[in-house]
Amino acid sequence: MKKIIPYNQDLIAFTKKLRNNMTLGEIALWRELKGRQLGVRFSRQIPIDQFIVDFY
Repeated sequence: MKKIIPYNQDLIAFTKKLRNNMTLGEIALWRELKGRQLGVRFSRQIPIDQFIVDFY
C-alpha cells in the first residue's frame, strides 16, 4: 500500500518554480543522483505538510 504524505496544495506551483530554476550546484548534484545510479530513488523539492523538502 502506498503511503500518502499530507501537503499544502498552495505549494505545488512554488515547488515547480524551484525545480525549473536550479542553481549550478543543484544541477550538478541532480545529474549525479538521477536515474537511481546509487540504487536509491531521490525526489527534489517535495511539499510535505507546510514545508518544501529539498531531498526526499
